[in-house]
Amino acid sequence: MPTLAPGQAVQDLVADKIREHWWSRGVDLSGYSVRQLLRMSQYNLFPNSTFRVNADLYSVLSARPGPAVDQAEFVMYYFERATSPVAPRSRPVDVTVPMEQVQFGFVISADVRVMAGIQLGLQQPALSEIVLSREECRIINMHRHLERFLGLEPGGRLAASST
Repeated sequence: MPTLAPGQAVQDLVADKIREHWWSRGVDLSGYSVRQLLRMSQYNLFPNSTFRVNADLYSVLSARPGPAVDQAEFVMYYFERATSPVAPRSRPVDVTVPMEQVQFGFVISADVRVMAGIQLGLQQPALSEIVLSREECRIINMHRHLERFLGLEPGGRLAASST
């Protein structure tokens, strides 16, 4: 840990380090306050995408189903600030990471790893219902709207009159 100057808070030091890092790359973040530099805004676009905004970067995380219940993708787009609006663009990099090599940090890596077991559980023939937490009630409501729109019985089964 670098030494704090008298009266300097840890947040001030972290913000200074962020400014120094981006300055070394040609990006000036001096116009941002400590709060603006350290605060992250996260927007969840239910049911499967998250958009995160910081002063220095933007990212989009999206989970997409595959052709079978046990196949899916976790896609991450990561955008960094450019030195100016007319700076040359870098070439995007597309990387596929095998499940056993997932290293996205503690939280995201744990989320990705647990998905294999969840997907396997969803394939079980005796599965008749899924219980979601109160925070996930938006998923339940989305499914209700989809069922109504698609003419399905509650629970996703085709109505008897349509079979």
